[in-house]
Amino acid sequence: MHEFKVNDYITLKLESDKTIIYVAGERFRQCKQLILNISITEITELDEIKSIDEAIEKLGKEMEGITHNIPPEAEFWGHCSNLQVWYENNYDTKLLHSNLAFPLLKKLVDAGDPIARRIFKEEIIKRLGNGYPSVVEYLITEGFLDSVNREELLINVIIPEEAEVISELERITKSNFFLVSRLKDSELIEQTFSVRDNHIVELDIAWDESEPQDLPESLTRLKYLKTLYYSGVHVKKIPKIITRLKSLQNLKIFSEELEQIPIEIQYLTSLRTLLVAGGLLKSIPEAVSHLQSLESLAVVGTKVERLPESIEKIKSLKFLTLKNNQITEIPENIVKLKKLEILNISKNPITRLPESLILHETLKKLVISKERLNERITPILDELKKRDIKVLEV
Repeated sequence: MHEFKVNDYITLKLESDKTIIYVAGERFRQCKQLILNISITEITELDEIKSIDEAIEKLGKEMEGITHNIPPEAEFWGHCSNLQVWYENNYDTKLLHSNLAFPLLKKLVDAGDPIARRIFKEEIIKRLGNGYPSVVEYLITEGFLDSVNREELLINVIIPEEAEVISELERITKSNFFLVSRLKDSELIEQTFSVRDNHIVELDIAWDESEPQDLPESLTRLKYLKTLYYSGVHVKKIPKIITRLKSLQNLKIFSEELEQIPIEIQYLTSLRTLLVAGGLLKSIPEAVSHLQSLESLAVVGTKVERLPESIEKIKSLKFLTLKNNQITEIPENIVKLKKLEILNISKNPITRLPESLILHETLKKLVISKERLNERITPILDELKKRDIKVLEV
């Protein structure tokens, strides 16, 4: 039986052709994966990779390991080498997959390893600050955040200037914000944020049942903010300060009482996704046509009756969702949206479709309600189907 001692706490043994890790003499875990199968041509693609986790996800699961071609003895010494390097680099968790690095580090803490005790919390904070989604998700779901108190989280995971913004938002909204791996569409009203390289990149501001207050001027300090969710039962308007977030790429508004979209929305020139869901909204302002980077526009559950004529100016638009509104007609100029791929007009009192839709060159999918089909609409749908465009009648 082969045996290799990394330090006073970690020993590896080859047992029945399997490499087993022992911590302080106690069996811990079998090693499963050894190397990444990386070709020379792919090396340059990994220049920005900051951890083994990112490398594995970048290359795909099929390239995680090729252990089936490696003799057990060679695989054993490979694992020994990896853990030796990990130890010599002060248990840097970027050098091992997170689902091994953190449980092993915690086991070493419990075993009394002074190095592990010193850097355990530091490693959690460091990886949370890096913000790689799968690692953050793992740390949250496996309970490693319990080792970091709220003050340490705000002070160390986010740069101080942006941590102050979160603190101010918590004061105004009277509720805490929680770190997540990434924002997800949900019916739950909750205050969350996600981080990448110690900067806030996603933020969900939710008012629940409370009356919305003015957002702080400090919000504009979030220079790296890419995604913002803004919601609340009593939200009637989109705060104008949101339109000053120049790096914003995704804006999603949820409110049953929303009445208007400000014309200042046009200043969000980096915006790629705009979702307005629910509310008393009656019109989409012409200002939306200035969003020349917009790829997805969704207006859902409103009182909007028509699209602005200027919508044809959004040359980058690929996805147009107009579900559950009061729209009766789709304008002829929809054909001028040269990149449009998906059009969802379900749950609208549609009475006619433009014949020009048949000539649309990029359209791949149309969603429409069955109950709205009539002699003016059905022939157009038939023609679309002949062109292999997917028509969903819901």
